[in-house]
Amino acid sequence: GASIASTALPVLSIAGTRDLVVDRDNLEGSRALLPSTARFVAIEGGNHAQFGDYGPQKGDGEPGITGAQQLAAAAEEIVRFLDALDAP
Repeated sequence: GASIASTALPVLSIAGTRDLVVDRDNLEGSRALLPSTARFVAIEGGNHAQFGDYGPQKGDGEPGITGAQQLAAAAEEIVRFLDALDAP
């Protein structure tokens, strides 16, 4: 619950559109605690379990993409985020 909104820290938040484990209200409410430059990415068809590849989670949504597709999309976003840190 601590705010880092007044910092210049780079922040990336990635969620799946079919993630029903994460409390969406809590996720949305946390935006105010992050810097205005925070980047939010939604992976279409991604669910909670496929981020960690640890099997089905109670209450999770059915994925609309494969685990490999979700991990590849997450990795691509992370690389894009890290590459931007090196940019002048």
